[in-house]
Amino acid sequence: MGMHFFTPVPIMQLVEIVKTIASSDDAIQNAQTFVKSLGKTSIVSPDIPGLLANRLIASFYISAIRMVEANTAMHRTSIRAMRLGLQSSDGLPFAVLDLIRPRRFF
Repeated sequence: MGMHFFTPVPIMQLVEIVKTIASSDDAIQNAQTFVKSLGKTSIVSPDIPGLLANRLIASFYISAIRMVEANTAMHRTSIRAMRLGLQSSDGLPFAVLDLIRPRRFF
């Protein structure tokens, strides 16, 4: 079994618990208890490349980056659009890309 903590760990609430073919139910339950003790929420993910959340968001990030590269969207304007138009409190994807990079992505 594995555990995937999202970056930046102090801010992100989700932890993916990876259930492999060798993972016992007890190991998964112990991991869920541990994650809860940290004040975070867990989901159980199958052992697949990228796990669940990263696979879901990857195309979203790529599309956003391509829009900026093509000058069809501006970084700050896009964050505002996501927050106000799509109720993304953190301004996905740009604000999150900024958090997971050592310096501004754009």
